[in-house]
Amino acid sequence: MLIVNVSRGGLLLRSESPPAVGEDVDIRHRGVSIQGKVVRADQRRFAVQAYEAIDLERLLAKVEISSPSAMKRELPSQSANWKWQQFTKR
Repeated sequence: MLIVNVSRGGLLLRSESPPAVGEDVDIRHRGVSIQGKVVRADQRRFAVQAYEAIDLERLLAKVEISSPSAMKRELPSQSANWKWQQFTKR
């Protein structure tokens, strides 16, 4: 799975098997967990609206990316270990 775009409000991801629209998901990598609802999905990509604001500085530090502007250059090679799973929101 690759992160295509990220903002404080959510993520756009590319995946071989994206979850369905409406599913609650937990995106995890290197101790970072982002929970949200899938708001858009097609055959290879899906968008997640985060339940809480994403701390971009913490996220960048955890995935060893130097700055938001470096994200497009550096993220694809760093993101192969991102995983998603369904969860039940309480």
